[in-house]
Parts: sequence; C-alpha cells; structure tokens
Amino acid sequence: MAIEVISFDLDDTLWPVRPVIYAAIEDMNAVIEAAVPDYSSRMDDATMLALRKARLEREPLLRYDITTMRLRLLEDSLERCGLRGERLQRVARDAFQTFMRGRNRVTFFDGALDTLAELKKTYRLIGLTNGNADYREAGLGELFEFSISPVEAQARKPDSGIFAATLAAADVGAEQILHVGDNLDEDIAGAVAAGWRSVWVNRSGAPPEPERGYVASVCELDELPELIAAL
Repeated sequence: MAIEVISFDLDDTLWPVRPVIYAAIEDMNAVIEAAVPDYSSRMDDATMLALRKARLEREPLLRYDITTMRLRLLEDSLERCGLRGERLQRVARDAFQTFMRGRNRVTFFDGALDTLAELKKTYRLIGLTNGNADYREAGLGELFEFSISPVEAQARKPDSGIFAATLAAADVGAEQILHVGDNLDEDIAGAVAAGWRSVWVNRSGAPPEPERGYVASVCELDELPELIAAL
C-alpha cells in the first residue's frame, strides 16, 4: 500500500540537539544564579541525579514527561539551596521558561526545511519524538500536522506503545506510514517491530546494518523525496 504519512524524529534528525540543550541550560543557569550565586557548585551531577531518582520514586510517570520533570527538579534543587514559597516558585518558573525558549531555538540541518516542504506536497508529515521540543515553537507548525512524544503516549521509542499512539492519531495503518530517524535502537528498531517501513538517517557514515530491517538509509535529508517516491 502507498505511503500516506511520514513521521520524523526531531532531535538529531532535523537538527543537532546537543548545542541546543547546552545553550538552553546555560541560559537557564544564568537566571538561577542571579538568585542563588553558588547554585552550580552546590548542584553537581551526583546531587542532581539523587534528586531525580527521589522524584521518580515519588512520581514514576514523570519518566514520560521530561518537561514537567525538569520543572520539578528545578523546584527540588532550589529548595535544597534554601529557597521557599513564592520566591522559589518565581525563580523556578523564570528559569524553566528560559530553558524552554532555548530548547525550541533550533538550527535545522542544511536543506531540512526545503525537504520537508517538498515532501508535504505529496505526504502528510508528523513528528514522533522521545524529546520535549515543541514542533510549533521550533518552526514546524506549517509543515507538521502534529507530533507525538512520550507524554501523550505514556511510552518511549522503541516501545510499541508510542508507535500505536501515533497510528491512532494519524488514523492510518502501519503499511501507510514511514518513519525517518537517526537512532537505530529507538527509531529503526521501534518502527520495524511495529510493522512500519523506516529510513535510517546515517549522517555519521556508520557501516550499513541492513539486518536492522530499514528499507533504505540516507546521509542527508534532501535524498528523501526521490527515495520515498520509489518505494
């Protein structure tokens, strides 16, 4: 059956994610340190991991909602630094909003937006991500119908639940959808297990792994229109 819908992973498929996260954290910490000057020295990696573990023990479903999880960790860390009440809530809110603005300030890979615009002439486009970028704030509101993340599906790639939730939202069958992603273990393995066709975005030039079951691989997104038309 012909492909009607193409789902795209977001982070590291449409844009490089590390510089985005690093810049967002730097901006967020600047807001926090205006209120708590020694925050970075007090909240080292081990301390933050301990706070995260404790929070997940209290609210295990937060593992699917990394946006709320980040806000709760901000609150927990600020409380550990001695903030209380309205001041704690204000600093946490301002820092969190600063982070989210940075989280959605992405720089697309060369040609990505042009490729999506070309594909949209023929296919329905959607997002399918384990991250918490807002596709609309990131600049995809005119190209994507919607995007599914773990918070909507209560599951993470490669779990079948997130693929099932995507099919339900798109109202198509597995044979009518194609997933494009960079991660063999999350994107490709998950899609193949769900009975979807998939394309691996292999920018690193890693050795082919056809046994993974993807129908094709590309080095750059601008290869997709011709490739998908031939499937």
